[in-house]
Amino acid sequence: MASLLQYTFSNQTVAPPTSNQVRLNGVGIAATLIWVAYMTTDGLDAFYILNTLPVDTVVVVQDKNDHTLAVKFRTTAAPIDHGAYTEIAVVGTAATGAPLNNNQNVVLAVVRPADVAPTPPLTALITREQAIDHLRLPLTVDDVDSRTARDLTVKIAQAESLILDYLKIDPAAPPAWLGTDVPPLVQAAALVQLAELWRFRGDDSTDAAPVYAEGQLSPQVTNYLRRYRDPALAAPTTTTA
Repeated sequence: MASLLQYTFSNQTVAPPTSNQVRLNGVGIAATLIWVAYMTTDGLDAFYILNTLPVDTVVVVQDKNDHTLAVKFRTTAAPIDHGAYTEIAVVGTAATGAPLNNNQNVVLAVVRPADVAPTPPLTALITREQAIDHLRLPLTVDDVDSRTARDLTVKIAQAESLILDYLKIDPAAPPAWLGTDVPPLVQAAALVQLAELWRFRGDDSTDAAPVYAEGQLSPQVTNYLRRYRDPALAAPTTTTA
């Protein structure tokens, strides 16, 4: 998905750019760094657009009114936040027309590489989408920067860790279904545990939060999981003469 950002081009080859500016550390395709102010000429704060660019993103700096005056780059490293602007390491790949003029109105076109579905971690029990739907949160799967989204990521990991610990899963010899074909009841248990962590954060009144014996999970969670848990070894008994 492409983003189009409006700026004023500066032919100065040193940082920092002033407000609404984009600068290169060289002329045209020879540049290896792009410095871009966060505020665009039309008042957009592009902080997150610019600072989340993955490697191999295509970045084009083009005259606003003439596509034949443009230079095209590919990013080679993660952007660096410098407070009011970002620094993007690039390699030039193509250029058309004459070099851009100083104070020229330009469009910075950002085209991210094609999205590739990430491989879920081996210990994944539930997806982010399942968690959002179960908790009925006003989020999308791509939301990762808000406080709510960050908290969700933490609590998914906590819920999954509790479930895996209860199941006594050995990371060195995990069951065949882990991370590939998680049984629906295990997913249900993870979602119930997630909801409990989400609702009861440790600062609830004693009559609001569920109370279990120390170290135990809720009966609903353990009932879902008992089919998949290795039987616990009975403690040895001792006798006295």
